[in-house]
Amino acid sequence: MTILVGIKCQDGVVIAADRAVTFGSEPGRFTISHLACKISVLDGKMIIAGTGHIGAMQRFCETSTLVWRAIGSTVKSIPPLQLCRSLCREAIDDARTTFLDTPQLGALVAFPNQQGAQLCEFSMTGFQPELKDENTWFVSMGSGQALGDPFLAFMRAVFWHKGPPTLKQGLFGAAWVLRQSIKFAPGLISEPIDIAVLQEDRAEMLNEQAVQYHLDIADQATVYFRGFDPTEIVSTTSSERVEDTLLPTESHPPTISVQGIGPIPPMPEPSFND
Repeated sequence: MTILVGIKCQDGVVIAADRAVTFGSEPGRFTISHLACKISVLDGKMIIAGTGHIGAMQRFCETSTLVWRAIGSTVKSIPPLQLCRSLCREAIDDARTTFLDTPQLGALVAFPNQQGAQLCEFSMTGFQPELKDENTWFVSMGSGQALGDPFLAFMRAVFWHKGPPTLKQGLFGAAWVLRQSIKFAPGLISEPIDIAVLQEDRAEMLNEQAVQYHLDIADQATVYFRGFDPTEIVSTTSSERVEDTLLPTESHPPTISVQGIGPIPPMPEPSFND
């Protein structure tokens, strides 16, 4: 079972995943659990994360590597959707060599392009590609999607309401969504958390210390929200609490401030592998 999160940022891409792997004789009947990384970095340029059959993920990484290397130095000039179609076509063709209609897999793929860093979702149903853009810049996949999507919606409403985040903000978002989703899941997804980053032409896995750095920031945000008291919101035009006043009118919209918890401390610069 899996949760994947992908975020297309203004200046890069973040992909994060849990490490829970389940064994079983048939779907829905699990025998044991295991920990394994679900993210691969190909040639220091492309990031692939998968949910589904491990064998299908291995084959998709192989066919994607062959496509990437066959294109060679012109890869950045190819239209992003054209590359995604090639990855899809090769994966499906490979699946059919063993009598499958499509790979039993869902995947997130990040790659560099002259139009900027790209993030593509390959759906579990049909394995068709969908590029993320300035209108839809985030995605979660796997059994943890039912938890991941609401947390991503919260991030969009609170932190990303103006559009795609910066890479620093995306790292915070990915860490916070994974941390909260795993915390409240009824099992089958679990830490440790892996995070990979694509920035310009460089793709890399964050090391354990860098991942923990971003998880610590996410935990600080949780503590901050715990200090929020809606009864301490007061109108700046009077000393009355909001709960003691009439609802604001269109001609007199409220101007509010929050007392009692202070400003959010400045977020440190993002930490990559030193």
